[in-house]
Amino acid sequence: MKASQPPRINPCPFCLSRKVQLQTSGKKLSPAFIQCMDCHARSRLYPDVSEAILAWNRTPGTS
Repeated sequence: MKASQPPRINPCPFCLSRKVQLQTSGKKLSPAFIQCMDCHARSRLYPDVSEAILAWNRTPGTS
């Protein structure tokens, strides 16, 4: 059975940079957040990767 891929991360809603990174310990169910490498905006800490990405993608200004 193939594992599902996490959703694509949208560009930064503040500076529109595509240099955004998922920050996590690397474990599947570990706390995670998204950070822009240009303006250093970041999301809050979420319980897992999928929640962090979905919240980032819902930030106003993202497409």
